[in-house]
This record gives sequence, C-alpha cells and structure tokens, in this order.
Amino acid sequence: GTDGSGTWNNWESLNFYEVPLVAGIAHLSKLQADIRSAENDVVKWLYRSATTETRVMSNVASAVVPRSTVVMLGDTFAADVFLAAYDEKNRARIDLAGGTDLPLGMDGKGKLRLKADRIGEHKAQGVIHYQGPKGMEEYPYAVTYQVMAPLLVASPMKMNVLYRGVDNPMSFSVPGVTPENVKPVMTNGSIHRRGDTWFATVNALGAAEVRAMVTMPDGSARSIGPVTFRVMDLPPPVATFAGAGSTDSRVQLTKLKVAEHVFAKRSDGCVFDERYKVLGFKIGGHLRGNPVEIINVGQELNAASKDFIAALRGNERIWVEDIQAQLANGAGPRFALPSINLKVVR
Repeated sequence: GTDGSGTWNNWESLNFYEVPLVAGIAHLSKLQADIRSAENDVVKWLYRSATTETRVMSNVASAVVPRSTVVMLGDTFAADVFLAAYDEKNRARIDLAGGTDLPLGMDGKGKLRLKADRIGEHKAQGVIHYQGPKGMEEYPYAVTYQVMAPLLVASPMKMNVLYRGVDNPMSFSVPGVTPENVKPVMTNGSIHRRGDTWFATVNALGAAEVRAMVTMPDGSARSIGPVTFRVMDLPPPVATFAGAGSTDSRVQLTKLKVAEHVFAKRSDGCVFDERYKVLGFKIGGHLRGNPVEIINVGQELNAASKDFIAALRGNERIWVEDIQAQLANGAGPRFALPSINLKVVR
C-alpha cells in the first residue's frame, strides 16, 4: 500500500515502521481480536443458515400410540412408542373439527374429551396450530375409537337350544367390534336378519354350530366361535273342542251343539307364540247304544260329525281322538295330541 506521501510500502512497513514496541504489540493484539470476531460472525452465520427451519423445544415426554384401540384374544397388540417434544413458551392451539378449541394441560398436550353417547365406530379429527420459524403452521390429526354398550353375557350351559320349525331370535356381539362388522353363519340351518334382530332356522334334530365372521378394525377378517346348540322340537300344542281339553271330563250340550272345529294352541311351556293347525281327527261315541266313529280331515267337523252331535242327548259320551296337528307354517313335526273324552251334560 501507499503511505500519506504516496510512497509505496509493504504492509509490515506501513503498520510497524518507527512504531514503538509496545504499540506494535497492542496493534497485533487488536488484529487477533478482529480475526476472532470475524470467525465468530462466520460461525453464527453458518449456524443460522443450517437451522433456519429448526424448532427449539424445551421439554420431551414419552408417547404411546396404539395401532388399534381394540385387541382380541389371539391377536397382537401393536403400538408406536416414541419421544414427543413441546415448548412451554410456544404453546400450540389445537382445535376439533367444528371450531372448538381443546384446553391445553401444563404439559402442553391438548385434552380431547368426547362423550360416548352413540354405539359404534367414531372418528375425531382437527388441526394443531403451531408457531414455527417461518410463521403459523398447521398439522391435521385424526383418531378412531370404538363405543360399545355395557354387556353382560349370561348363558346357562345346558340350555343352548334352537327349535325346529320356527325362527329363533338371536343376538350376536363380539366385544370391540361394531355390530355391522359381525356376520353369523351356522351349520344345519341358516341365519337371516330382520331389522335389528337375527333369526336362526334349523333343519334337522341334533346339533347346530354358530360362528361369527368378523371384520376387525384393521380390516382383517376372523372367524369367532363356534357356539354349539342342541336342536329340539317345540313342546306339543294343546287340543280343544267345544271349549274343553284333554284334562276336562264334561261338556255342556249347548256348547257342543255350536262347536264346528277342533283347535290346537301352544302349550303353557312354549316360549314361542306360534299358530298351529289341526290336520285331522276322529269323532267317536255311542248313539242309542250304537258305537260311532267318524274320520275328519282338517280342523273342521264334517257333515257326519255334525249330525252325530245334533243327535246327542244328556249323559251320553263323545270323544275326539287321533288328533294330528302341526305348525301353521307347515314346518316341524306332526304332533299326535291326547284324546278329549267328555260326558254330555245339560
């Protein structure tokens, strides 16, 4: 460089020629300080360039996020376990779909609280709003959960029975699985649905096995069961004629004269309110000491039976025997019902 007079000199001459030793040492110390300051400025600039989008968090907490909120026996419970960070001085705002803000706890976590007032699968979602290095940032979130009704299953071990010839109402549930994802199947019959109720129809006496094909929350399919049921016939119905049954011994002549049918109704021990039809019967008795036996088809008295009844008098006897009945739907067995034996009284 040049000095004040314009004479060319090197750097050493310009800075140290005719300079006292103490001043030279001070100048060198200043140069060292300037170099260190420049080095520090360069490091800061490089750090700022590398951490432009870095988020500084003051605290960390453990988090466990299960893959499914429902696990069945034999399946595998799966969850992601990791450290989550949050900043006490830069608290996020978390909303729920619909515009409601979630309250934040001291740990910076949004407290999601939803009333479980409807059975089935539900989904909650919203957005986490966070002040990032370049402004407000948004992170959508979603969670799925199951709501089940309190369920008590109490089944007598020796009374798993399905009855032949009728629709047996049944309910099916698998804890942790919504009803629409449970489809029952069975052997020795079929299962169909009407409204919210399932009905099982069995084919033959013996046994029937019921299973449930279940669609799990993760989309996989699984067979649950089986449950074994005994297949039985309903108890026989009770036959009546002129208002009297097999346990009666008398019938009033006035009631007898207007009777036109033999009926069959369910017994008191039958839990199904099913209709029955009489397939046929015999009318028997004695008329003036002469035996009478008349075969009838169906439940209605034929002309010969009506003529016989019209000729009866007090103290004579009439009986109805060989009574055959069946469910009105034509399913199930033919029942042979006890005879009705009556004395005619006025």
